[in-house]
Amino acid sequence: MANFKYPLETKIDIGNLELSYRQWKTAGRAVLLLHGLASNARIWDLLAPILSKNSAIIALDQRGHGKSDKPDSGYDFSTVTDDVVAFMDALGISNPIVVGHSWGGSVALCLATKYPELISGLCFIDGGLIEISRMPGNSLEKALINMAPPRWEGVTASDVR
Repeated sequence: MANFKYPLETKIDIGNLELSYRQWKTAGRAVLLLHGLASNARIWDLLAPILSKNSAIIALDQRGHGKSDKPDSGYDFSTVTDDVVAFMDALGISNPIVVGHSWGGSVALCLATKYPELISGLCFIDGGLIEISRMPGNSLEKALINMAPPRWEGVTASDVR
């Protein structure tokens, strides 16, 4: 058996484009890592080796990012989600836990909504948002109030220690 140094980095053709990915270990429960907007699969380089102790870790460079193809169009969530499904199919990844960071969290949420039978779990890191107007009882005004940064006027260093 060959002695590989991880992560393995390679590309796979999913039919309409080539996607790059990094992989740590190939045995165990699959965990698919999706990076945020304007990022790439290398963002997972510190976390992936820890997760790979018990799982097969795959970090995808999504369309237009990292070493993957950068087409002029297709950056809507539906298309990017279909890219992830084609990637999983091409690699034979079944029922992974999908971890999404920021924009990747929104892609993971779309994946779970559109194809719930294809995944076994979700983890969102600073992401996984849906359109606020679709949430009952919410409005942009309410979201702006709830998501506003804390007010620091009058707070001293000893108050936050």
